[in-house]
Amino acid sequence: MIATLEAIALRRQLSASRMPALFLILRRNAEFWPRSPFPANRGLVSFAGSELLFEYYSGHGLQLQPLVNFKQANAMHGACVKHTGPCEPADLRRLLDEMIATSARRGGFRTWEYYFRFGGGRPPWISGMAQATGIQAFGRASKLLGESGYHRYASESFAAFETSPPIGVATAGPFGGTHYLQYSFAPRLFIINAFLQAVIGLYDYAEITGDETARRLSLQAEPEARREVPANDTGDWSTYSYRGAESSREYHELLREFLSGLCGRLRLETYCEAARRFRLYTTEPAVLQLIGPGTAIEGQETRVRFSVSKLSAVQITISREGKTALDRVARFRRGTGSFAWKPRATGAYRVQLAAKELRTGRELRTRTSGEIDSQPAG
Repeated sequence: MIATLEAIALRRQLSASRMPALFLILRRNAEFWPRSPFPANRGLVSFAGSELLFEYYSGHGLQLQPLVNFKQANAMHGACVKHTGPCEPADLRRLLDEMIATSARRGGFRTWEYYFRFGGGRPPWISGMAQATGIQAFGRASKLLGESGYHRYASESFAAFETSPPIGVATAGPFGGTHYLQYSFAPRLFIINAFLQAVIGLYDYAEITGDETARRLSLQAEPEARREVPANDTGDWSTYSYRGAESSREYHELLREFLSGLCGRLRLETYCEAARRFRLYTTEPAVLQLIGPGTAIEGQETRVRFSVSKLSAVQITISREGKTALDRVARFRRGTGSFAWKPRATGAYRVQLAAKELRTGRELRTRTSGEIDSQPAG
């Protein structure tokens, strides 16, 4: 953390507004490491007398994590209005006041920066998801606590969604509309779950307060979000980003939650249908079908073909007169696949296929069977 702070200072980026957060992070690291157990990577740490949460990133020490803290504020709000836990309005107020104290000025707007290297990004950088979740948290808390002053801090944050990277998070998405970035340092990384939460956060603030700027920012990006959702659907799972790798189980579920949230708010079929489909991807077993062939030639290699509807471990067992002729397991993605097999004798062989889907960790197994008639060569 000392090296990070020195690097920011040498680049002449140690502005007055950044000092409270940077020196707080430095002080908390100095307090923690001499006397506390080593935390797990991405573990959360809190300190007596404060509601702020720090997250440990291996190699970067404890870091003040804006998204985690604003999610915590929303959870505190939910405990009060949805009765999901003990309602502690004083703690919610203290947390948001501490977040205000650690905000920074960037490109003329208020924001909550990240002060460590991550994903190739050099600090300080910002996240559209964290910014919108903060705006959402301030809107919810303003109503619960009767604290109209929180509107000022939210409104001072809007310009992040009107400023292009690397200062802000507004850019052109893959379909030409407005996209709000997860990382200000990655202008071509279109992370779908983060984008949807940014739209939701701005929408919620507009609904709570009637703020027209928040409404405009939400509505101008929503058509792009609607186009990107189908592009992140593989047919049996979701992708983490546009044309990127598949989501982890946690990110797939997070995306489904955001889709459900947009479905409930906007009642648009794109979001509602995607939410239903993404849920089915986690609950339905694979559909497995033996394609063929119906016949094979003794002593000649053939491909036993099948189709499977989702990423699965597929096992094939071929037997004749109670004796196993082939028993193999391999991993296959959605679509068609095959196993190579060479019959050693003529006659009828029984083919059994079983599939276990691999993404959710659930015991979702499917079985099917058929026969292959092995005929003599010539």
